[in-house]
Amino acid sequence: EGAATALPPRNEVSAAFAREVGTFLEREIAPRAAALQAEIASARGNPRPRNQLGVLYARHGFLDKAEAEFRAALAAGDYGPALLNLGNVQLLKGDRDGALESYDRAARAAPGDAKAVLSLARVQHELENFGQAAKLYERLKALDPRLAERYAYLGQRSEEATRAAAAEDSTGRVLWIE
Repeated sequence: EGAATALPPRNEVSAAFAREVGTFLEREIAPRAAALQAEIASARGNPRPRNQLGVLYARHGFLDKAEAEFRAALAAGDYGPALLNLGNVQLLKGDRDGALESYDRAARAAPGDAKAVLSLARVQHELENFGQAAKLYERLKALDPRLAERYAYLGQRSEEATRAAAAEDSTGRVLWIE
């Protein structure tokens, strides 16, 4: 008779797979990360390369590393792209209040930045502050009508808006700003 083969527990297989994917991704992004780290070393406090490194990490799912880079980029003061990206990481981690604070700081730092207004409107919508989201959406339409068109659900308060938001979120929840 054939020997019985015991399969390993599903959680162990999932954990091993996640480790292997993480190792692969780190190896794949290592050259770009090293180049950005060299740029950071010579940047004399310019937050841009540190923000770019955070975006690299974030796009590959290394949210903790990304958050550390965005926070380091903000050490010398508010830098709009890093504030938006930090808010994105917070949102992806489920910290809507932290995201709201980061997006609000970004919008105050650059009141005419359509992406900051969009991000703020989206988190307000997720927090079910539909009136505030609609006001921000009107501001977004004035700043960037084409961008606003992609997020029309922000101007609505109904279940239809919630369904539209869910459909939009499945295609891309955040905009990374380099």
